[in-house]
Amino acid sequence: MPKTSPPVGREELPPAPVATAASTDARALSLEEYLCRMLRHWIDVPPAHRIDRRRPLYSQGVDSITALAFQRRLESALRLSLRTTRPLRDSSVTEIAALLAEQLGEARRGPLG
Repeated sequence: MPKTSPPVGREELPPAPVATAASTDARALSLEEYLCRMLRHWIDVPPAHRIDRRRPLYSQGVDSITALAFQRRLESALRLSLRTTRPLRDSSVTEIAALLAEQLGEARRGPLG
């Protein structure tokens, strides 16, 4: 059963990756790794199991409340507002990482590109 907050006594989430990768693809790959580590911690995935990067989060046990809390924690860690009209729980790790990589690239380039 997914949790809405990290377990008491567990270490804090790993630091967010720095958005210094030159390409969007490189940023996305780094973000996929980060999201998987974060999700494993957040929903307490047993060590013998893995987060499937291509499956929607809801199919891996993430309900809407957990997804919203996860999104807020993610936005705080990365210091950005996730721009999406699709609920996070309906997206896969790969889709979320691609969206974040693009947003981080835009922020890095600045408003004038």
